[in-house]
Amino acid sequence: MNWEVLAGVLLVLYVSVTNTKEIRDTASNIQNGLSLAKELGDFVVAKKFTNVIGKLATAVTPFLGIVGPFVSFIMGFFGQSESAELKAIKRLYTEVDNRFDKVDLQFIEVKRMIDWSKIQVQYSDIEQKINAVNKAFENIYKFSTAAVKTTTSAFVSNYESDYQNSGSKLYDGIMNEGRVFGDGLFTAVVKYSEYDRVKSQTFMLGLLQLLMKAAKLELTYHQLKGHKAALHDYQNQWRTRFTHIRIKMMSTDSSIVSQYHTQSGKDIDNYLIKHQKNTMNNNDFNNALYAFLSKKYFWRDWFTVTYNDITGSNVHYVGECGGHIKFRNHGRNVVVASVDSRKGHINMGQALSIVNNVDTCNIIYGRAHNSHRRIDCDKAYNNFPASVRDHCDPYAAQGVIAYKKHNDYDAHFKAAPRRMYLRSREDCNHVYIFG
Repeated sequence: MNWEVLAGVLLVLYVSVTNTKEIRDTASNIQNGLSLAKELGDFVVAKKFTNVIGKLATAVTPFLGIVGPFVSFIMGFFGQSESAELKAIKRLYTEVDNRFDKVDLQFIEVKRMIDWSKIQVQYSDIEQKINAVNKAFENIYKFSTAAVKTTTSAFVSNYESDYQNSGSKLYDGIMNEGRVFGDGLFTAVVKYSEYDRVKSQTFMLGLLQLLMKAAKLELTYHQLKGHKAALHDYQNQWRTRFTHIRIKMMSTDSSIVSQYHTQSGKDIDNYLIKHQKNTMNNNDFNNALYAFLSKKYFWRDWFTVTYNDITGSNVHYVGECGGHIKFRNHGRNVVVASVDSRKGHINMGQALSIVNNVDTCNIIYGRAHNSHRRIDCDKAYNNFPASVRDHCDPYAAQGVIAYKKHNDYDAHFKAAPRRMYLRSREDCNHVYIFG
């Protein structure tokens, strides 16, 4: 037996098996990183802000780690037919890019709200540059492996001529480093959306999508240029940046939540101006105001009361905690209160007992029939126990409003059924409790 020939055959088999195992291991690592990025992208597209914040902490490192190997993996098939592993990776990468390329219509609307003339560097320029270079990147895996040298060369050329450090500029604009974007992009959207949490979250998620693209493009460029010694440092730089972005997103969101009371007061004032009594009746106004507040401040459960702009404690006496009272405002009186939506509902049995113990009428006995005499609202209000009048938990609002025949004061109440108990007696008073 020719032992040299046998040794050569065994060596070829060993190398082949080893290479096959390495290919499969590399493919598995790439697929794992892409799967995590796909999950993150799914949350971004669905605008599940809390889920994005959670997934961002675990998905970024694996994703950044496979950008370089992904390009090298494709280049390794130059002049060869695509393996099953490569086809699977290409499909998965297409799915990932589709999610990060998806432009949300609300994101476009929010961008239009911002006065970009007051931003020192135009965000749209950076967005266009990143998206343009990203198109060249997509050709690397969308074209056949026979064209990989052409597509990678075109990508490098596009990057060097058009990218112009856009990822770092975008990051600085978000973090407000160097005041490149004036007040910072997150601050800008909060300001121009008037602390609208949904719109601000949509904008932040849109910028995160763009930043993920930028990181991918930069790491791909350094991989193709053979900057192997620095590639790990660039990965760490972007990993740190995404940690800071995640913290910035959370702090921005928290600041919006903390400002709900101040901003909702301004919103109610504006709503009263825009929907005056000669254009909208009290019932429609109350329903519309309730819907507006419930949508914008979705983490709160709201209570609204609207009635004519009557005066005097004998005809209305109300209290609230952390809400707003707008008396004699464009022909209306408005009372608003809210509670955290996570708060337990009020005990309706206890609420019924409290309200029913608030006397609102005295019975006048007559020979033919009995009648009622309405008790002044301030006196009736004092029938609420001190635990209700002087505390904010479990009740955030209570009050007594005169109920003339045919609801002449045109009073209307709105809240979730398990948050409010209301008793209305014509010719007596409306008595309510909310929490």
